[in-house]
Amino acid sequence: ISQDSETIKVQPPSWRRDLEREIDLIEEVARIHGYEQIPEDVGVRMAASHRRDEDRRDDVVRHVLTAGGYDEALTPSLVSEQWCEAFSPWSTAAPIRAATPLLRGADCLRKSLIPSLLGARRENEALANTHVDLFETANIYLPRPDDLPVQWWMLGITSGGDFLSVKGVVESVAAELNSEIELSAEATDQALLK
Repeated sequence: ISQDSETIKVQPPSWRRDLEREIDLIEEVARIHGYEQIPEDVGVRMAASHRRDEDRRDDVVRHVLTAGGYDEALTPSLVSEQWCEAFSPWSTAAPIRAATPLLRGADCLRKSLIPSLLGARRENEALANTHVDLFETANIYLPRPDDLPVQWWMLGITSGGDFLSVKGVVESVAAELNSEIELSAEATDQALLK
């Protein structure tokens, strides 16, 4: 050990390999001296936390759907081209391809949550899980020519229940998010839904 009025040089014992940085030594001195001996006269500035609107929205959706008996699914954003084209109600453009696929054949950014949810449902049913009601909140990616893709937040639901039970859950989610919202149903010509 050597010291002067501004510095102290120390050499830890060879068996103390955990003492590598200055803060390690300070922590060791504080431990030996006693943490309770260190005064707490320095105030720590506190700032109120603020949750993003998107986080609060996701919590509401998650709460309503799990209370309705649904399980949350987390599926990859990269899917096969076949899944990408199976259900694409918002864009007929070719999907955006990734340079490095996540899984073999999964190299397209999804344009819908539905194929992924149906795939998760199929896997559960193959494992003899007969009651599979799933939801997912995630982004989809819609390509645009000569521009960046559009990224939309989506809620996808798949259920083995009848139309009225699913309608009730969708209405509950909408009512929790905005009590004044009006829902409507429209026919579709999507091949997956025929």
